[in-house]
Amino acid sequence: MNSRTFILYALLFIPIILVWWVQSRVRWVFQEEDQFANSGHVNGLEAARALLDQAGLHHIQLRIQGRFASDYYDPVEKVLVLSPRTARRASLLAVGIAGHEVGHAVQDAEGYPFMRLRTWMGRWLIVLSTISSLAFIGGFLLGNVVLMWVAIGILALQVVFAFVTLPVEINASHRAIPLLEQRTLIVVAEERGVRKVLRAAALTYLVSVAVRVGVFVFWFVVLTAVTGVKLPL
Repeated sequence: MNSRTFILYALLFIPIILVWWVQSRVRWVFQEEDQFANSGHVNGLEAARALLDQAGLHHIQLRIQGRFASDYYDPVEKVLVLSPRTARRASLLAVGIAGHEVGHAVQDAEGYPFMRLRTWMGRWLIVLSTISSLAFIGGFLLGNVVLMWVAIGILALQVVFAFVTLPVEINASHRAIPLLEQRTLIVVAEERGVRKVLRAAALTYLVSVAVRVGVFVFWFVVLTAVTGVKLPL
């Protein structure tokens, strides 16, 4: 097995193993912390509204939709979306996730640079990502190398987007506990549980970066093999 083939196999299987492990870890932590009620006796929806009002973000709307762990803040529509489980349960998990998402809303209000960059890039990547697969497959079928390199370029932008997302998510998690404590939704003794939730969630962002890099390098190596470009491997 030459080095190029070994890299391809590694790029195929290592991300799959990482994703499986992280998903298992996150599920275990979330289920554990979902068993403990928070001292404020508020559910995720109530916590999010209280934290938004505390930050002066009365204009941010709250919405319940999606499935478990599908919580997010939309900086374009100014809407904070909570999954039904987060919104309706009064657990450490629920307030931890609510605090994290409100952290994103505060970032948006403050003009946090990485948040602004991620929002700008996200708008373009929604369009470009639909083109990437078509460009690569079309380029391969038509023998058009330029189309294939365009697809690789879009994958490279997705890698940059993943790296930009990382500080946004970490910063939101750092904001969560002070926000919750200031509103007395948790006490010092509950910090450990909330931090476990936030650290577990952070693993998903780290793995997302690894997967994006893996996908990019995989297709880059495939393209160099197809086009005959020599790599120092």
